[in-house]
Amino acid sequence: MNDRKLKFCPDLTQVIWEKAMLVGNGDFQRIQLNECVKEKCAAYCNGKCRKYMNDVEVEE
Repeated sequence: MNDRKLKFCPDLTQVIWEKAMLVGNGDFQRIQLNECVKEKCAAYCNGKCRKYMNDVEVEE
């Protein structure tokens, strides 16, 4: 069985603002980490990220 996972890319990190469920100033932000897009990225080459100089897939 192949237990390989993709690493998260710091360049694809998003900040999402969530509205409060009740009235008031309870809004908060949530960080969403997105996985590497592999072949769609210009820095991807043969399983490695050339920008951050590391492997894109990790074995568990």
